[in-house]
Amino acid sequence: MIKKIVKVAITYICMAIFIWIMLSWVEVNVKHCNKKPDYCSVNFFKVVFLNNSKNVDSLQNQMNTVDKEETTIQEETTMQEETTTVSSVDNHILYMMKCVEAEAGNQTELGKRLVCDVILNRFDEGGYNTYSDVINEKNQFAVVENGYIMQVNVPDETCRIVFEELENRTNYDVMYFRTGNYHEIGNSLFKEDDHYFSGN
Repeated sequence: MIKKIVKVAITYICMAIFIWIMLSWVEVNVKHCNKKPDYCSVNFFKVVFLNNSKNVDSLQNQMNTVDKEETTIQEETTMQEETTTVSSVDNHILYMMKCVEAEAGNQTELGKRLVCDVILNRFDEGGYNTYSDVINEKNQFAVVENGYIMQVNVPDETCRIVFEELENRTNYDVMYFRTGNYHEIGNSLFKEDDHYFSGN
């Protein structure tokens, strides 16, 4: 909103300067005319007009420069707002992203969301201080046991999925998952890609 107001203000200032230049040109032109304005020197008219045209061109160039700079600033701001780097993420959320990627990096987008939801749902049950506590609980996530969780790089897609699940969870029922068959504990819910999901 502020940028729009500034842009409008700059536009009006430029218009005022343009009008002032044109009025100055008319005033000078009249002063140098013969007694009868109808008999003004054509050559003088050309000289004055050309000189002031240069001023107008300069003004237009300045306006274009301002517009380009503002457009560049807006594009950079938009990129900064849309891009979230992994390094700026809370450590526990980053650890959850790594867990989701390690466990479901080769699964569908829904599969990744559901693995993320398992962590979130367990955390909501209580008994944990952080998401990392959920993930590091003994004998819960194979990627923690074998150390693979620390080897994966988190792609932008997984970052986006985790942030979206934190904002608006896909499933509040899933509590367990495994490959091959349903978990011995909990109630069997459904299969998504390679993972069998269960709930309480």
